[in-house]
Amino acid sequence: MRNVHDVAIELENMLRDEFGFDSRPRGTIFDADSIELYMFYDDMVLLLYKKGVKQGDPYEFMDRIYQYKGINMNEIPDYEKVFNEFKSLIDD
Repeated sequence: MRNVHDVAIELENMLRDEFGFDSRPRGTIFDADSIELYMFYDDMVLLLYKKGVKQGDPYEFMDRIYQYKGINMNEIPDYEKVFNEFKSLIDD
């Protein structure tokens, strides 16, 4: 199992690629520290809207994980499972 920060860094890198950041977006909602502290849900939803989905129902996923909006990832017991499900939905 990867730790919370490793997952947040992977999500940051996905956001950097999608939005064209050349370096770490420190102090923004795309920064791994912000993702870890309170933006995990919001940043995944943003990418779902931006990239589209290749399979499944993104709204069912978003509704199911809404409880994690604004929550520190350290308080999400299954953060890696949630993140892996998110990655299986997005259209790469």
